[in-house]
Amino acid sequence: MKKSFGIMVSVVLSLSVLLTSVGAVSANNAASPTLPDPQVTPISGNTKFSVTLLPILELPGVTTLDSGMLVPTGFPAGEKQFEGKGVQISGFTYGSAKVCFAVTSVNQGWGGQVGSWNGTKWELLPTTITAQEDTSNSWACANINANGSYAFINWVVDASKLPTQGVCNFGIDYQFDYNYGYAYGNYMGLDIPASVPNGTPLTYSIIKIDPTYTGKFVSGSTGSTTVKDYFSHAAVFLKSPVVFSVKPGPVYTARFEFPTLNCYVDLAFLGYEMP
Repeated sequence: MKKSFGIMVSVVLSLSVLLTSVGAVSANNAASPTLPDPQVTPISGNTKFSVTLLPILELPGVTTLDSGMLVPTGFPAGEKQFEGKGVQISGFTYGSAKVCFAVTSVNQGWGGQVGSWNGTKWELLPTTITAQEDTSNSWACANINANGSYAFINWVVDASKLPTQGVCNFGIDYQFDYNYGYAYGNYMGLDIPASVPNGTPLTYSIIKIDPTYTGKFVSGSTGSTTVKDYFSHAAVFLKSPVVFSVKPGPVYTARFEFPTLNCYVDLAFLGYEMP
């Protein structure tokens, strides 16, 4: 956030509720790998039924995290996610069918199961995941025998296979209180290059604090948000105000992590006389 934006702090804060409410839609529209549509194949019995593709936003049993990410209801926050489109099956009277979803990153520690919405919660079905030759996708398939909504629910099954995060190569010379810092009042934020799309999630956490500081963080030691267009293309953590118990605040380092980009940025913050 550039200093020229500092004079507009009150305008930004008054708009914060509106901007935050847009977050869920932005997150859903974030750029992601294009996956083949789900496939439903009759196995026995009724072979004439309807299959409707459902974007995540239209699935039942969806919870919105503070970051704007849409996740399946009924699991610890952030533990499980949806991947790709879901399906709504109707007109299925008897017999069985196989529903398959294209999934990614199976060789990088991710896995999961097909989920069925029972009207109250997502139930995980016995699922077989098969890698496909000449593509990075796999197919996750489960047998079904009833109408309803189905989706693939994924999570990390082997953290040892996750790619190691590296430093983000944004090509930005970050300067405190110019393109990152407190130009938006007592909220963390930083400019993001235009190549990173709106809705991209990120988090921050304080990883180092001046050991001579006698106070503590009352709030704002961690936070999550998504990239949006404010007065610049940026990420501002409007739900995580930074408040210190003793002013001025300490010199510290914050790590901003971009999980979908698999990289992070470490930025140093100077002691600040917060309002």
